[in-house]
Amino acid sequence: LKGLTRGKVHYAGIDFARKRHLSAVWVLERADDYTLSTSFWLELRNVPDEEQEIIAEYLLRGCHAGDADGPPMGLVSAKCGGMAVDTTEGGGRNLAERLGGKFGRREDNEAGLIVSVTLRAEWYEREHHRLRQLLEERDITIPLDAGIAADLQSWRVSEKGPLQLGPETKSERDGLPRHGDTSVALLLAASLAPDVSQGAKYRQLRRSEPRGRRVP
Repeated sequence: LKGLTRGKVHYAGIDFARKRHLSAVWVLERADDYTLSTSFWLELRNVPDEEQEIIAEYLLRGCHAGDADGPPMGLVSAKCGGMAVDTTEGGGRNLAERLGGKFGRREDNEAGLIVSVTLRAEWYEREHHRLRQLLEERDITIPLDAGIAADLQSWRVSEKGPLQLGPETKSERDGLPRHGDTSVALLLAASLAPDVSQGAKYRQLRRSEPRGRRVP
């Protein structure tokens, strides 16, 4: 939290789970040109509901950056564009309700920070398409991490057509199951960012020179 950039808009996404899979939290920072970068992500395994609420509230309210008399550093004090919470199951719905009572619900007030999201096939299709565009255009940066790569690569097009998560994978961190958890948290966070068309990007290609002779 102490590494957050004050004045930059941040978006957070929480994919809620309790026992078998991970609860994942992803935080993005929006630059002045509306490109996105990952501030940090969390993976929580077998963490009780109440403790997950404490963690989420702590991320929003923040901690003091060395000076106890100064303002706390958190998503709200940095600048929060919202926290999208997976409310597909009961645990996530309860978390969103309790956080919404403290930080406001977006469906009740545009200034509310908590956004409830029920994960459906149409939502997955739309947001996965947006995220793919961001990645292809290099408008978002994510960590180089084996677990995240496995989560992003676990998506499949089902026989009936809709995009969905494939079979479980095994985490290299603890050998336990994961099911695209961080990728869903990333989708949730990115879904809060506005659609802004970016200008064309160019990379200068350098002509290689064979050793021992010059290329005219």
